[in-house]
Amino acid sequence: MSVLKVNNRQELEMLNIVKLVASYMVVFIHVSFPGQFGIDIVYLARFAVPFFFIVSGYFSYNSFNLKNIKKIDKKIQTTGLLYLESIGFYLVMILCVQRDFGKFNSWLRAGLSGTNFFEWILWNKIPLIELEHLWFIGALLYCYIFMRIIYKYPNLIKLLPFLLIVNYILGEGGQLFNCTEIPEYITRNAWFCGIPCFAIGYLIRKHESTYVICFWNKLSTKTLFIVAMLTEVLVLVEAHTVGMTDLYVFSLVAAVLLFLYGITYKNNLAQRWKKISEIDTGIIYIIHQVVAIFLRIAIEKIHFKYGNMILPILTCLIATMISIGFKYVKKGVRKQIWKSI
Repeated sequence: MSVLKVNNRQELEMLNIVKLVASYMVVFIHVSFPGQFGIDIVYLARFAVPFFFIVSGYFSYNSFNLKNIKKIDKKIQTTGLLYLESIGFYLVMILCVQRDFGKFNSWLRAGLSGTNFFEWILWNKIPLIELEHLWFIGALLYCYIFMRIIYKYPNLIKLLPFLLIVNYILGEGGQLFNCTEIPEYITRNAWFCGIPCFAIGYLIRKHESTYVICFWNKLSTKTLFIVAMLTEVLVLVEAHTVGMTDLYVFSLVAAVLLFLYGITYKNNLAQRWKKISEIDTGIIYIIHQVVAIFLRIAIEKIHFKYGNMILPILTCLIATMISIGFKYVKKGVRKQIWKSI
């Protein structure tokens, strides 16, 4: 049995495949299957968001470790720009769907008025329901800013376990004690979800050659995957006990295990799996809601009986095709630029 060893940064195809699966889980949270089956899929999918924060924290380690301030600031700038571009993209799409600028303007002003704007800035809660899923990018931006602050004040990292504890007290604790007045965005934000999970990825990268490897050195990657799947079963048990919330204890455990599986998988993948690992999950995340909006319109027009059942699958398939197409368009543009130089 082979022992765990973290792969070279260029040999992370399996991590990319896990990212693709996680991106589909995010789709299933926002575009869910009907009935109890759909609810259970949402429970199982809760590992996906902390997983992506862990990935981001892991790959940000070198920027902070090498004290490359310019690289850190670049991450903040590019993430902030992506956030604004994504919001702008959705606003244009919604305007195209509504085809009524007056109605669109009223909808936009109502969404950004009063406390809504304050909640957006403080809690990453975008006050327009069609854009709510973009909270992740805003939270990721806050993660980079917070880590930039930690660079100057390293003792602040001691607060991170406290932030995660607050999440579970307000989230799972609120469900157990029927505190329905606690809105989900209080726990689903940078402070109590994004930053702690981001820091977990950062710390895994920092200690992977010592504590992480020593801890897992008797496990094969296959065993690690099996344990991760069993943990997902425990997520179902936990969720049916607690009720619906954004972050379960075992969801976070599963996210860490699947991440470790992704970075330690050593077997050579078949060529088709390597191609799959190249799919841009970021594009799927950004566009899946607008894909779902247009699919719902189409399903309503043709009165398709089983539309709600196939909507999540169709959303994943079309978002994936768009992501692949975007990649080839970008590659073609690059070739044209090089030819013209």
